[in-house]
Amino acid sequence: METYFFVCHGKTEKLFIEYIASTYRIPLTVLSKKNGKSSIQINMLKSYLKGEINKGTLTQSKLEEYSKVYVLILMDIDELYPMSDGSDLLHLKNPYISGELLNLNEDLILNSKIEYLTFHNDLNMEDVLKKTDLQVPNSKTDIQKIFPLSNTSIKIDGIETVKNEFAKLDDSITTVDKLIEFLQSKRVQF
Repeated sequence: METYFFVCHGKTEKLFIEYIASTYRIPLTVLSKKNGKSSIQINMLKSYLKGEINKGTLTQSKLEEYSKVYVLILMDIDELYPMSDGSDLLHLKNPYISGELLNLNEDLILNSKIEYLTFHNDLNMEDVLKKTDLQVPNSKTDIQKIFPLSNTSIKIDGIETVKNEFAKLDDSITTVDKLIEFLQSKRVQF
């Protein structure tokens, strides 16, 4: 049996993933700071995950019953660019995108069962949505408005539409379509 954790950059990503996971009935544990009200940045990702390990979320004993543990992470990488003080975090971009930032860190690999899968938006999610033909939400809590709200089959069609819109964008802009594709491969069949 597999288990899934999702690390949320912020509120938008939290609401986005909860909609998809509930529609596909994927037993996914959402990890976020203050329920998504505070964002998790790439430069604090390792320490955040170590904290979750120390709190017991990802402890060895809890993981023993699973054949595979996926830790899915969706980050905005627009905040890596030069800041007003002249510093930047660009050295973290490629290791994050490739997965090396986490998958090669001995403190985060409790055993071979854990796999960190990283996904990104080059801008914040709302700005990436503006590059698609989808309706752009007015606020972060409106993110679910890009999805239909009625029965499961209509929701599944809506998720497919969202995936296809993100897929039209270059991977340097977003890999959200690949995140959705991964979740679709793990969905519980109805």
